[in-house]
Amino acid sequence: MPYVAYKRNIKCYVVLAVNIATALSARGKKVHLTTTDPAAHVALTMGKAPEGIQLSRVDPD
Repeated sequence: MPYVAYKRNIKCYVVLAVNIATALSARGKKVHLTTTDPAAHVALTMGKAPEGIQLSRVDPD
């Protein structure tokens, strides 16, 4: 099931990245999704990372 932008402040590219990562994971691929977004929109969009997806954040500081 694809994720959708449920809040106005979540950018379409975040939702697209999450959907691609989820689709690859569903096909059995290991996925590492990294973001530099300080607001952590990827984490908000995904909630808990599904099996096969590793989620990390690069801190710009």
